[in-house]
Amino acid sequence: MAGVLARYRRTLIECTKYHLGYPYNLDFDYGSLAQLQHFSINNLGDPFIESNYGVHSRQFEVGVSDWFACLWEIEKNDYWGYITNCGTEGNLHGILVGREVFPDGILYASRESHYSVFKAARMYRMECLKVNREVISIFLTAALGMPESLVPVHLLWVHLVTDGSAAIALGFNPADVDIMQKPPQKGNDTLVNSWVLFRYMHHSQLEAVFLLFQNPVTIFSTGSVKATTLSLTVLVASEVFNSLNALSEDNSLVTMPPWTNPWLLVAMSVSFGLHCMILCIPFLANMFGIITISVKEWLLVILFSAPVILIDEKRMLQSTSSIVPFLQTMTAKALES
Repeated sequence: MAGVLARYRRTLIECTKYHLGYPYNLDFDYGSLAQLQHFSINNLGDPFIESNYGVHSRQFEVGVSDWFACLWEIEKNDYWGYITNCGTEGNLHGILVGREVFPDGILYASRESHYSVFKAARMYRMECLKVNREVISIFLTAALGMPESLVPVHLLWVHLVTDGSAAIALGFNPADVDIMQKPPQKGNDTLVNSWVLFRYMHHSQLEAVFLLFQNPVTIFSTGSVKATTLSLTVLVASEVFNSLNALSEDNSLVTMPPWTNPWLLVAMSVSFGLHCMILCIPFLANMFGIITISVKEWLLVILFSAPVILIDEKRMLQSTSSIVPFLQTMTAKALES
């Protein structure tokens, strides 16, 4: 047993060398708690309900909660909580609160998210979507033996920065113009039906193909750095343009033009502005391993990214359910005037 523990200790020491700390604080000393290690202490998960289990740390947990509440100037009756060691309980509680606020909401999560996110989705019976279109392009690039076009920092930039503003702006989408002409949903209707799922997969595959086709063309002509720059720019532009397709699930941009949600236009400008910033500022360009691109190359980016709008519009225009209500509304307004 002593040998097993010694090997385990060496493993912990080695792994801690590469541990940045999150979500823990590495600057700690548990020496003062050594005298308590012989007791089976339980942390009670509620500050208001007493327990018949006498060996607990409830008074300390309440004290810590009170200390932070005082720090943030929160009134006594406006908070409650308990102390945990990691993020599982925090994710469970946050998702629960989100479901209470948005009962019909959809949970979006990266495939690399903490397991508790998907555990909570199953527990609360919520729709959980994991759409990583850029992962498809990375997989195909590796499968074909091509040089990598995107690295992790690029994916983080797309998800956390350029996608963030558009995702927030889409929350201000107006109601569909034909919403009163649609029948109410049935009680057993799913949030994500087969058509919506097909649409998501179709967009993901299209963007992956655009990235995959653009990358070798640029590698062979101008080198891998320029290819990486154009791949990242195509991905960003595709995501930004694809946000226009999210204005409405059933209506074309002819029916609901982009200016129906001016916040989305602002968000798109912010996303492109941030991307131009990392392209033009040398310090940031070196950090991301990219270089500035010319006007002609910007036209190439638009050529490979704008089709996500045109393809979705073709699908919308083929559906009379999006055009007929619009024409009827316009005709009625003309007759009234």
